Amino acid sequence: MVGDRTPGQLRKAIQRAMIAVDPQAAQDRHEEAKRQRRVQSSPADDSMAWMRAYLTADELASIMSILDAYAHSCPDDDRDPRSIARGALLDFCWQLG
Repeated sequence: MVGDRTPGQLRKAIQRAMIAVDPQAAQDRHEEAKRQRRVQSSPADDSMAWMRAYLTADELASIMSILDAYAHSCPDDDRDPRSIARGALLDFCWQLG
């Protein structure tokens, strides 16, 4: 029943129905979206910038899980977990350079 669902719940129900009707088309859309993966940056105020990554849900979940686990494995670090995770991401990128 539509009236009992939030817009987000309705959107997910429609997506599930579309996959059920044509699973191959859903897989094809996913494969095309994967080809569009990218990392972008844009300037922000106060000498800051935003970094955005367009990834598969599984890829992003893995990255966030790793950063979160690392942040919570540093009990002697007095920074908040977001700061620890940010530092871990920067350290990793600097090691590549």
